[in-house]
Amino acid sequence: MEELCFDTAMDTALLRRALLGELIGIARAVDGSEHLIRPETDALLRQALAACGNRPDAETLHTLLLHAKQEKRALVPGCFACEAPCGRTAAYDLSDMDAEPAEVRAVKTAVLHTLFSAAKNPLFPVRSLYPALFSVGLRDMSAGELQFYLTELQAILRSAKSQNEPPM
Repeated sequence: MEELCFDTAMDTALLRRALLGELIGIARAVDGSEHLIRPETDALLRQALAACGNRPDAETLHTLLLHAKQEKRALVPGCFACEAPCGRTAAYDLSDMDAEPAEVRAVKTAVLHTLFSAAKNPLFPVRSLYPALFSVGLRDMSAGELQFYLTELQAILRSAKSQNEPPM
């Protein structure tokens, strides 16, 4: 087996973007089909988002990316055999954000950073990660429309954090 070599910050940045794009693809795959979500899906989503927030090494990101691709294949195997792919479960290309207005990019970036924090909190309900992650992959949404997802995510995170605080 050939050993992969990652030695630049660029490798890490590209892998992080690819992993986030694949996680958005998973969120797309289960949107409206939450019954497909497996405990392994929840665990992977939490682990990968937390890792992205911790700036892990390239090998860790590569391993998580491979797991994300495998998990999506397990969730929606028919999509990989489809002769007329619709793109619904495709990984999101984070470079698409670069073409969006600055205020949209700012809200999407804030959603991602909040997701990183939320994923690290064991009391944060993991199923609340999916809609916010899905929102990052949406195109043609205004900053105001995206703000709804950010506000909701932040409120759930505040609630989860308050459960960690000792009583006075």
